[in-house]
Parts: sequence; C-alpha cells; structure tokens
Amino acid sequence: MRRAAALIAAVTLACGRPDHRPEELRNTLARLRGAIAQYHAKHHRHPHALPDLIADGELRTIPADPVTGSSSTWHTTMRETVSVDDFTSRAAAPEASEIIEIHSGARGADPAGRAWSDY
Repeated sequence: MRRAAALIAAVTLACGRPDHRPEELRNTLARLRGAIAQYHAKHHRHPHALPDLIADGELRTIPADPVTGSSSTWHTTMRETVSVDDFTSRAAAPEASEIIEIHSGARGADPAGRAWSDY
C-alpha cells in the first residue's frame, strides 16, 4: 500500500496535478452498469449491444472511456445460451448474445499499477 501511495505521489509531482482518470472510469462504469441493470429490470434480459441502452432511453449517448477518450473501446462480456440441440440439424435459431458486464478497453495500468481493464 505504501508503494502504491508513493507511486501516486510521484505521478502527481511529475505531472503537477493528480490523475483523476481512475475515479472518472469508476463513475462512468457505474453509470453504464446501472443502465444495463435498468434495462434488465425492464425487459427481463440484458441488452444485445450498447446502442440498445440509447434506444431504450437508459442513456442519451454511449459515454467515452475516460482513459482512451473513445466510446468505441469498451470491452463487453457477453452471455450466450448453448444447449445440446444447438449441434443438431434441427436446431432452432440461437438466442442473441447479451451484455452482462463491461470494462475499459484501455491498455496499461493506472498510477497504482491496477490494469485499466480490471475496473
């Protein structure tokens, strides 16, 4: 813990200002995860894609990742339903995959050494 605090202090001194990206990323992810949860509560399923959250009114826009500066770098964890019947010739059309989690798509780590993708 002391080492992390020292690293943060060194970055702050080197840059002359604190790095607010970790806090901004946590807040943005909380907003996105909340929108996914609201969508699930309404529809009893998760969204198939992030734009579903806009179409449904959960979000006005897909926010930019504070680390990458882009709204297209988010990494989503998808759930797909698979059954034995999926491998037969009479299989029904598979259900569309659903977003169950979201993380930053940024490479590298925050000032404390935590990978951005672990947020």
